[in-house]
Amino acid sequence: MSETCAVCHKGKGPTQCEVCGFTDNGVINREWPIEDDAKYWLETVVKPYKIQWEAKKREAELLSQIEEYRIKNMNILEQLSDSRKNEMNLQYQLEMSQKNEKNLLIELNRIQLEAKKRKKNS
Repeated sequence: MSETCAVCHKGKGPTQCEVCGFTDNGVINREWPIEDDAKYWLETVVKPYKIQWEAKKREAELLSQIEEYRIKNMNILEQLSDSRKNEMNLQYQLEMSQKNEKNLLIELNRIQLEAKKRKKNS
């Protein structure tokens, strides 16, 4: 039975991992100046690396989420820009309709005045 990585538990072997990159630089098989350090190998060697590895994984997840939110924000900004363009277009059409309405009212008044003049003359 082969051992797995002490940090990620996915890679093969306890001394060097191809998944997370952990290496104990031969710590397992070396002579320890302080014998108690060998007993606490997980605490002194693995745990600090594992904390860094977990932090890097979390950082990558957060960067991925930030990128997703950035893309969503860009899409929302594009939609907002399109909405503003449509609003400006509708505003222009409204102004043109009001202008045409005024012109039609002026023309209608002119026609009514001409009709009254003709009625008086006949």
